[in-house]
This record gives sequence, C-alpha cells and structure tokens, in this order.
Amino acid sequence: VLGLTKIAAAEYGQQLVRVNAVLTGAIDTPMIRKPREHAGVVAHDEFTLSLSGRLGTPDEVAHASLWLCSDRSSVASSVVTGHRLAVDAGFLAR
Repeated sequence: VLGLTKIAAAEYGQQLVRVNAVLTGAIDTPMIRKPREHAGVVAHDEFTLSLSGRLGTPDEVAHASLWLCSDRSSVASSVVTGHRLAVDAGFLAR
C-alpha cells in the first residue's frame, strides 16, 4: 500500500491529484474489544504499545482522513501528497 501510494502520488502529481495513506493503529471497534484468542493464547493488547496508553477512536481516524481530503491539507496546489499519516497513538514512534 505504501509503495502504491508513492507511485500514484508521483504519477498523478502533475495533474494535482493527491494520493496519501492513513496508517491506523489499534482502533476501538467491536472487533478489537473482543478477546483475540488463538489456540488458547490471548494476543498482546496493542494499545499498551501506544504512547498514549489507549486505543484510538474511529472519530479520530475520520478527522485525520477528512483533513487529508480538505483544502486545508492543500493550501498551495497539491503540497500534501505521497504522505503516510500515522493515526496510531504513537505506536510507530516507539
């Protein structure tokens, strides 16, 4: 996905088409709330690996995505393109 983001951003940048990726961490959804068990082993809670010590919310991902789609992310033509926006409570910063 990241490779496709960069390639598409480079390919369509001259046409002012912006291509970005939103990298989410553990998001508080019903699927993540359920205990994840496989062969009797409970998976490690991903939110303990975030810098904030909590799960992200769907609203937080939506707001980040809406910002990328808005004119605010593109003040002068198409300056935000090929970007990887991490909405992961600092998981990748560890």
